Amino acid sequence: MSKTELKKYLKTLSADELVNVILEAYDARKQTKEYFEYYLNPDEKAQVAKINELIAKEFYPVRGKRKCRVSGIKKAIKEFEKLYPDPSCIVEVKMNFVMACAYIISTYWGFDRLEKAAFPIFEEALQNAVDSGIMPSYMETAEKIVEMAPEMRSILAGAVEKQAISEMISIKTIK
Repeated sequence: MSKTELKKYLKTLSADELVNVILEAYDARKQTKEYFEYYLNPDEKAQVAKINELIAKEFYPVRGKRKCRVSGIKKAIKEFEKLYPDPSCIVEVKMNFVMACAYIISTYWGFDRLEKAAFPIFEEALQNAVDSGIMPSYMETAEKIVEMAPEMRSILAGAVEKQAISEMISIKTIK
């Protein structure tokens, strides 16, 4: 069913029927429930804390071995992005993930697979920061990541170059 068909169908429903459909969807799907909870009470800090807690659990466990499972964290980040939070929240979560990966890569051996996972996320985080105009506030974190994992230096250099170009373009448009 397309969105247009759905929209036409929902317009034919009465207010009570529409409420029932929404409540059924709320009960049926976890994602729908999370979406409505976020839509009605957008607490971005709680969502960021939830993802950071997941990162800490995987990379810095209180008990047991570190598992460093990336797939669950990447899924949580993607689901958080679907809620359209403030760009700084997305960048913060991605940078925390990359920082954890860089720490593990630089401290322990045998975690080369984390490089493959961290590279694209680092690139996305920097691109989000550049696009949102908040790159300067995340520069220190990015530099710490590069100190721990020097192979990420080229990604940071590319983002800094993009930031400089976008700032030059915005200055030219103002004049």
